[in-house]
Amino acid sequence: MSESFTCPICGREFGSNRGLGVHKANGHNEPWHDEETLRQLYIEEGLSSYEIADDLGCTPPLIREWLGHFGIERRSVSESLRGKRSRTANFKHPIRDAERYPCWIASNGKFDQDKVYVHRLLAVAEYGFEEVVSKEIHHRNGVQWDNRPENLEVLTPADHRRLHHGGESA
Repeated sequence: MSESFTCPICGREFGSNRGLGVHKANGHNEPWHDEETLRQLYIEEGLSSYEIADDLGCTPPLIREWLGHFGIERRSVSESLRGKRSRTANFKHPIRDAERYPCWIASNGKFDQDKVYVHRLLAVAEYGFEEVVSKEIHHRNGVQWDNRPENLEVLTPADHRRLHHGGESA
């Protein structure tokens, strides 16, 4: 029975010490093969497998494979994202929050914020983005928070103005 030489990094077995040496020299020169590097980036710096892969020039599954190989316990998705979200989203209701229509507001906590109205989101879901992008959404029954699909109508800005200010029906 011949002696077996096992790579301490990947567990691969070789028939000679020389084979193991060649393997180590050629096979483990990538930064993700270094346990200390992965522990530093993943645990100490709190980077995700996606961020580490981007920094080291490989794929996230490869990073996760090596984290597992070194016995580095992975975080849940929510733990990975904790403290990294730069924007928060808040729902605003017209009765409670002095908004004209129900909407979602995404903000970075300073001055930068984006608002999207619920009726526009539902119209995109119902009719598609291209149909809604340069149009306005009309509430057929006049109730601004009644966002049932059958109450929403996609109109050009001119048609919407005519409907509200010209007395015509659409």
